[in-house]
Amino acid sequence: MANNKKERPYSLAIDQDTLSDIPCIAPLSDKQERFVNCKSNFVFYGGGQNAAKTYYSIMNLLVGAVDDEYFTATVIRDSLRKVKQSGGLWDMSKKLFPKFSATSNGIEYTFKFPIGSSIKYGHLQAGKAEELHQGSNNTMIVVDEICDPDITEDDILYLLNRLRGSSRQAKQMKATGNPSYHSFMRVWLEKAGYVDPETGFEIPEKNGKEVFFSVVNGEVVFADTKKEMKERFGEVAAKNAMTFTAIHARIYDNPFALKYDQMAVTTMENFKPDERDRLLHGCWKSTDHKGYIKKEMFHLIDRSDVPLTGNLVEVRAWDFAASRIGENGEMSPDATVGIKGKYSPDTGDIYITDMVRMFESFAVVEEVMLRTAREDGRQCVVSIPVDSGAAGKQVALQRKAKLLKCGSKTVLQKTSNSKINRAIPFIQAVQEGRVHVVRGVFEDDQWRELELFDGSRSTRSRKDDVPDSCADLVNTFLDKLVIQSNVKIGSDPSARQRLSRLGGKTLL
Repeated sequence: MANNKKERPYSLAIDQDTLSDIPCIAPLSDKQERFVNCKSNFVFYGGGQNAAKTYYSIMNLLVGAVDDEYFTATVIRDSLRKVKQSGGLWDMSKKLFPKFSATSNGIEYTFKFPIGSSIKYGHLQAGKAEELHQGSNNTMIVVDEICDPDITEDDILYLLNRLRGSSRQAKQMKATGNPSYHSFMRVWLEKAGYVDPETGFEIPEKNGKEVFFSVVNGEVVFADTKKEMKERFGEVAAKNAMTFTAIHARIYDNPFALKYDQMAVTTMENFKPDERDRLLHGCWKSTDHKGYIKKEMFHLIDRSDVPLTGNLVEVRAWDFAASRIGENGEMSPDATVGIKGKYSPDTGDIYITDMVRMFESFAVVEEVMLRTAREDGRQCVVSIPVDSGAAGKQVALQRKAKLLKCGSKTVLQKTSNSKINRAIPFIQAVQEGRVHVVRGVFEDDQWRELELFDGSRSTRSRKDDVPDSCADLVNTFLDKLVIQSNVKIGSDPSARQRLSRLGGKTLL
């Protein structure tokens, strides 16, 4: 029989046994390889936890940096602390890059490769992309955990303008993240056709397919082709369009985890259904709930269902701010919020019936407060927060005087240094199913505020104006107005009972 084995036209410098012992740094699955090799302007890789997102983000940088002296990159998370944490971006890079003779600077958080390429690690605070990254030039920007609340759409759009420089490589942003219902990435993936808006799961046939995106009148729009972009959004949108690819991956697409971390697989498979759908199967419809309350804990009612008679108390509680959008460069200021509600001492039920919300100057806020008080009528008590310090007390007293002058009964509600302590009575009432909200009072953004509220201070991407106003509303019922003015607690046992019922039992 003829020997069909072809002779190699070359010889190996080392034998096969030695070659098999040399570490090979390479993707281990199809989706990991597609992420590393994808040349779209924007590449999103994620969908499930433990798909080796961070590691292959680092590998993306390595591929670009080893043989291109003009390659520059920035690696971003929402805080520098997370960049430096054990097993994070900096830690992983320190284990990989020195193998290619890269030197690190632990003060400036940079890596320099022998050929001249460089990589810098930084952070991104919501609304501060321009302040933190102005003037930077990048062949690649890696955004790790892009779905974190402090990373906003406006920040990402600004950073895309930082993709420039002398390198001939494709200018790219590569982002990773786990599903978050409240993230702008969910909206992008739904618009682009990668995620089913009804179920929140990926659309398999679209996974890894390249589309186009552009910004039209401040809105990010998507189309499958440039021709479609031109037909739907105009010639300018098509001309400025960039390419976009989303690759959904899960732990099952990470052979290393399947072989060496079977416990992680088992743990994720036994998560509660909502968390299993989100972190194992990559469902964007499941909420990454971190607060104490959910929308479904409230009772949504029609306005006609709000009681009109009975032993009811009506209050509008304000949470004040005095900034306009865009003023002093601030694109995400706090809002002034005034929430009106009724309380029934007989049943312990609370009815939220109206909300005033605005981003205006101090003078406009004061004018609206007085006008709203007149419209609400004298039966509606106005609750004014008293901020700490002499100045806060003085402003509150001035507001009270103005309201009393126009005939409104006013109470001052002292704010607690601890936001969570201030909100406990409200949270209790919600968890016990005693808070009813008239449909249309809150929109999606306000429900998001309520669901994400955990007592932390307001940030540019996570506000607490609505939770604070709701908290003061309930505290006013509890502290000031749960009994009629002609009833003394000491002589009326039922009044004490009603006070006890409002407090309820904590479920925190």
